[in-house]
Amino acid sequence: MDVLRDAAILELQRRNLDLLRQQLDVTRNRQAIGEVTATDIAQVQSRLAAARTEVATAQAAYNTSRATFERVIGSEPGKLVAGSPVDRFTTSTLDRAISLARSEHPAVTAAAYGVDVALLQTKIAEGALYPMVTLEASLKRRWDVMPDQNLTFPAQSLDASIVSRVVVPIYQGGSEYARIRQSKEASGQKRLALEAARKLARATAVQSWSATNAAKAQVDSAEAQVQAAELAFRGVLQEYRAGQRGTFEILAIQQELQNARVALVTAQRDRVVSSYALLAAVGRLAPQVLNLPTESYDPSLHYHQVRDSWAGIRTPDGR
Repeated sequence: MDVLRDAAILELQRRNLDLLRQQLDVTRNRQAIGEVTATDIAQVQSRLAAARTEVATAQAAYNTSRATFERVIGSEPGKLVAGSPVDRFTTSTLDRAISLARSEHPAVTAAAYGVDVALLQTKIAEGALYPMVTLEASLKRRWDVMPDQNLTFPAQSLDASIVSRVVVPIYQGGSEYARIRQSKEASGQKRLALEAARKLARATAVQSWSATNAAKAQVDSAEAQVQAAELAFRGVLQEYRAGQRGTFEILAIQQELQNARVALVTAQRDRVVSSYALLAAVGRLAPQVLNLPTESYDPSLHYHQVRDSWAGIRTPDGR
């Protein structure tokens, strides 16, 4: 979206520069017949110099956006299609967005698993205080390598034993109790972290929701501003040609129209980006939700490929 925005702004600045060049030619012709003075020429030249600076600035911003695109994506932008908001994948109400953010956001999910791990660690620590029961069984068979010559078969013996042990801890110096208390404190910290993650997810969802609605309003306002500025520019241009408007007035209304068009392009970019930010805030910015034509990463696949590997150093892909 930054590449599309900067490309559109660069094109607008170039058109504005061409229009000012034409305006300078017209003003010089009018000066030749005595309709305007050298002051009018200076005004147009000043505005033309500023337009050249704006073109150079827009070109630099466009080059930067392209470089960032190539760094993130891995290839040059090429020909990009116009971006569109992803409101269809989000919710229609703020309350629903908050509910999804508090339950489905990845940070909240990770914090919830952290609480479960802390509870299991507490149970493991408490296990040191419980009795331990072991059962051992053995079976031995022995053949005599020097059997008695009077025996038909070699002498052999069979020994079997089963031993059961019960160990009851009586005094362990207090370290086990300290580890239990420590794990319980850690569990409390994880619960606080979970609540903090939920509050942050809620705040982010509200902020993204507000930003999305504001971006919608900005697009509507910018479109109305462009329409009004275009109408005003056409009217002032006709009056300028009829000699009823001065050079400064035509330059001012032309710059106002240029600013309105740039504001509209920026608002359209912000509208699309804010919709993606809202989708991320509710925990749904994923290839599966967006129906992207790409293979989705399955974190359980690698686990099932290596969970029974007792030896070996190669990864599943052969490295």
